[in-house]
Amino acid sequence: MLIPNDYHTSWSEFIEVRREELDKIEEKIGHDYTPSNPNHVLRFLNLDLNKVKVIWLGQDPYFVEGIATGRSFEDGALKSWVGNAPQPALRNIIRSIYGSIKNIDAYKKILKYNEIKKEISNGNFLIEETPEKWFASLEEQGVLFLNVYLTTKIGKAGEHEGIWKAFAMDLLKYINSKNDEIEWFLWGNDAKEIGSELVLKNKHEGRHPTYTSEGYEDDILYFNGFEKTKHMINWLGK
Repeated sequence: MLIPNDYHTSWSEFIEVRREELDKIEEKIGHDYTPSNPNHVLRFLNLDLNKVKVIWLGQDPYFVEGIATGRSFEDGALKSWVGNAPQPALRNIIRSIYGSIKNIDAYKKILKYNEIKKEISNGNFLIEETPEKWFASLEEQGVLFLNVYLTTKIGKAGEHEGIWKAFAMDLLKYINSKNDEIEWFLWGNDAKEIGSELVLKNKHEGRHPTYTSEGYEDDILYFNGFEKTKHMINWLGK
């Protein structure tokens, strides 16, 4: 069963009437999917919805086995900021946060990720010491890392979109109805389209962080959502 036994009561109204629907979804996705750990598929249910302040809305999990964690944009294979580079989207998100923390306005002055690694090693960029601790810290502060489609087939992006779509839209509408003060980070056309359907009160939109280009006004390195929410979230994760 995908539903955690001890999920938070703030989700009860939504989940209890969808147990049969989730059983059918579980049958359809089979066993060949990511996140590889079934307990991570609905891990967001362990959080108190009333305490969520910011949502990073992803599309679906990384399709490479062993990387997806059930948190959008988290790279489960990444054990250190200064070792192997993160997945491109997370790498560029860190660059954007760096620019926000350092108050860098000029696009070209935001460091490349390899340069930020040196800043971390030298103690000049005091982000939480490991990616896992960083994601956990942001989550504790009220950041919900949520994918729209909660699984995909190993090796194939977007494979389970049709399976999850109805559930996903109901879920997002429920979240918005119960906590309309949430700040939504919508990166990429799919996320922005969903945001338009939901009629969100607080949203920050941008190009998908996998790609960067100075010529796009909505590029992730121009993104101002981190700056506008720094009073509620310490984006260094400390």
